[in-house]
This record gives sequence, structure tokens and C-alpha cells, in this order.
Amino acid sequence: MKRTITWPALLVAFSAIVLALFILEALCQGVEIVPATDGPVPPWKMLRLDIEGATPEQLKTAAVHVWPRDTAEVQAGYGWDGKPYLIFQGTRAGSYWVALCAPVDGGLESAEITVEVGGAGPQPQPNPGPGPSPPPSPDPDPPLDWREALSTWVAEEAAKAMPGRGDEAKKWAGAIRQTAQDAVAGKITDWGVFRVTLKDRSYTALGFEKANEWNDKFDDPLVTPRIEREMKVHGITTVAEAAAMWLAVAAGLERLAPAKSSRAERLPVELICFGAAWCQPCLKMAPVRDALRKAGWRVYHVDVDAMAESAWTRWHRANATAVPHFLVLVDGEPWQHATGARSSGYLVDWLRRGENEWRTRHGQEPVRFEAYGETTLTDPTDLEFFRQRHWEMTPGDCQMAGCTVHPGKWERVLVPSN
Repeated sequence: MKRTITWPALLVAFSAIVLALFILEALCQGVEIVPATDGPVPPWKMLRLDIEGATPEQLKTAAVHVWPRDTAEVQAGYGWDGKPYLIFQGTRAGSYWVALCAPVDGGLESAEITVEVGGAGPQPQPNPGPGPSPPPSPDPDPPLDWREALSTWVAEEAAKAMPGRGDEAKKWAGAIRQTAQDAVAGKITDWGVFRVTLKDRSYTALGFEKANEWNDKFDDPLVTPRIEREMKVHGITTVAEAAAMWLAVAAGLERLAPAKSSRAERLPVELICFGAAWCQPCLKMAPVRDALRKAGWRVYHVDVDAMAESAWTRWHRANATAVPHFLVLVDGEPWQHATGARSSGYLVDWLRRGENEWRTRHGQEPVRFEAYGETTLTDPTDLEFFRQRHWEMTPGDCQMAGCTVHPGKWERVLVPSN
């Protein structure tokens, strides 16, 4: 028997659809999308769309739609203040319709907006294929106006995260600006070395105020993609630029912290130790790091897997060969690198020579340090290093290294001699 659809049936179906849309429209209200800037946005330029009337918790299951679908991208994110927003990016000129619908109080809250895209924009880059992409080549001489924009943006975000700091915030902004400029001027290209995130617990251990609040923000998996998008908004596309930003943030926290010792205030030499929880040599280095910290050195540990889903870690893995990886910073810029486990004597020697490097740069006389002291080195790698570094060196080589050899001694101090 052949079935036919009668007009009454079609009318009932149409009425049901209209009623459902009416109910949905009645429920979907109260949420508003507000563009951060007015006017059309160029193709491939990211535009921030603030969301008002909904909380981050309500937006976790929200649906975002854009039309035409194949020529634009919209992603959700959260600011440092916890407020939600959308990042829109269109690939061609024209009008785009963006809609958001989120469950609120048992119903649905929705909002829509039309975004105009016009003007010329950069062409999309070819897809390098699966797997981590190598870091892009840094600009050999970034313009000064970019440095100012970058450091100003970092300072503003920092001020939002730590309100009420007053004069300290202003001093921090100045320190960030100078540090970012110096880092870019130094042509930083090794991203893995500078992926020093505020998630590192050693910062908190040093007594930095508000560090836990920063750590909590970096624990949120939605924060890092937001930072990546903000980097694109500000044209931050190279490894050197990203390194400058994170180095500036770390230096800003450092300057706000109370001085742990006269050495830390007088000799800005830092040791960055990259490791991972699955790396046995890295775990064995933990007591060495602790001993160096207690002796007054600036030593930081970075877990390379702490943000495994972010572009930071992907760039690190594309650029670093293995862990543990060590870096000595002098005046905030890379001075010495090494991959593989190192003895405490090796690291102390690094730091001492780094201090002398700092003295030389600032017109001061290097301090000759002695290769003996009260700290006995019992680790075989320490003893082997001691033999190779001092016992088998000629007097001329030792003088160039800035040390004084005392034959028969297997000990060395952790602080320069007077």
C-alpha cells in the first residue's frame, strides 16, 4: 500500500517546527557577544569577541557555530580575569555569522553577531604535515615598536592578575619592558631553553607573592591556547618573540620577590634545569638542585611535560635533543648549555664562571675561586670531574679558568672566596 503525506500532516509538522523555534528563542536570551574592536577585520586577523551574561562554567558545554563554516574559525577562551570570550578568524572578505548557545538554568542561552571581514591579509601557510613542526626562523632584527607592544601587553596582563600592587606593578612593567627588549636584541632562538613557565613550583618555593594564582591559571588547559591566540593577535610568530615574553614574565616575578641572598641581588646568574618525571637521571639531580638553592644560587626546575598538549612543549621537543638539559643565564641571556646528567661540581663551576662573566661585562674584576672547601664530593661523577677539570689541567689552563688548585683535596666550596 502506497503511503502519501497529506497537507494536514505537513501543516502539523511545520507548526511543530515553528513552535520549537519559538520556544528555543524564548529560552535563548540574556547572552550577548560584543566585539573588542569596531570595524572590519582583515582576513587571517584574529578578532576577540567578549561574551557577556554567561559564566565560564556554563560555557564549558556551549556550542559555537559560524557560517560560512569552511572559511572561518571560532574558538572559545578565558581571560586572566576569568571572563569568557571567542576568538574569530576569517580567511576571506565578506560577512560571517557567529552564534553561541549555552545551557543556563535548565534552558538555553544564545547570542549571535555578524562579523565583517575586509581588506588584504596574509596568505595561509602550507601545512607541514603530521608531527611537531620545527620552530619558525626568528626575525634577525625585530622593530622597536614591536618590542614596546609586546612588553606593554605582558605588563598589562600581569597587572590584571595581581591587582593592587601600585608602584610595584609600575616598576615591574618597566622591568618587563627592558627585559623583553634585551632578550629580543640577543636574538634568542632556542625555545626549549626559555620555556620557563610560572607553573614551576620552585618559583613558589622562593616566596614569590601571588605565584600560586598564576600557577592555577596555567593549570587550566584553556589558558595556554588563549595565550597562543593572543600571540598571533600581537603578531608574535617567532621563537625569539615567545621566548622574550616568557623570559620577561619570569624576570618580572624575580624582581618582585624579596632577595634570598646578597649573591642573588648582586650577581644575576641563573641555572635552568629541564627534566621530566619519567627521567631517572633528572630525578637524581633533584638533591643537587636543592643543595645549590640552599647555597644561595638561583636554580629553577622546569618539567618539560607539564604542558604536554600546548605548542610550547611541541616546540621544545622539536628543538631539544634530550633531558636533563641545563642552561646558565647571565644577565637574562643564554651563556652555557649542556645536555645530560652533570655533577654538582660541574654545575658549581659553571655558576662561578658565570659570575665572573657577569663581573667582566659590568667592568668588575673577576673573583678567583678555590677548588677546595668544607663540602666533600662523594659522588663518583663529581670525583671524576674533579680529576679531569683540575688535577689534569696545566697551571696555565687553571689560571684561565679562574680557579686555584690544591693537590690532594677532593673538596670545593659553593661560594667564591674573598
